[in-house]
Amino acid sequence: MILCHDFRSAKFVLASTSSRRETIFKKVAPDFRFEKMAPKFTEDLPKNEEFRKYPGKYVRANAMMKAYDVAMRLDDEDNEKVVVIGADTILVSSANVILEKPKDAEDAKKMLHRLSGSTCDAMTGVCIIFFEKKMKDAIVKSFVETTSIHFANLSKNSIDSYVNTKEPLDKAGSIGYQGYGASLIRKINGCYWNVVGLPLHKLCEGLNEVLSSERDHNTSLSNESFFSILI
Repeated sequence: MILCHDFRSAKFVLASTSSRRETIFKKVAPDFRFEKMAPKFTEDLPKNEEFRKYPGKYVRANAMMKAYDVAMRLDDEDNEKVVVIGADTILVSSANVILEKPKDAEDAKKMLHRLSGSTCDAMTGVCIIFFEKKMKDAIVKSFVETTSIHFANLSKNSIDSYVNTKEPLDKAGSIGYQGYGASLIRKINGCYWNVVGLPLHKLCEGLNEVLSSERDHNTSLSNESFFSILI
């Protein structure tokens, strides 16, 4: 899936400080106007019963809040076309427990012990906000991509050695599939880039849909409509 050339006139803003997501996006848009902006939204949405039962709703809500926060700040600028992309990735254990970034090394070890020999889901929520000049006329598209990860049986020594690399300390579920963590995983079913943090095919598909769809077939980004589609 290739991004439409019509997007070249737009400015892309990744609502993140993630260098991984920046690298992934630039694989399909190396010469597009692009910048990163850290969202002020803190990822502290309460994991209520609805989110625990449907983790995809939780990760989608996080992505939407990130994108919304950045888009609102850009609304004050003299923009022509702006595309804001928010993304969030979690791992969901076989017991349907949401696993985000570990608090510290001990927390990372506990997560990896839990994941040992199991199959879990990597879920990335993505929100695309496209507007021309004013946020009140924005078009919003959001989705969740899921990839199954099959972990090997992990010994205590393997887990300790991996955590000592410090790689898992800033990764959802304490696993970095693009690094040393790949040696702990037997196989995946689904999109590789989704595990790393940004599902490329689905993202490009969504961006092209936003560009080509008719205005009245999309969701206007008022505060009321935005928060109503979080639930």
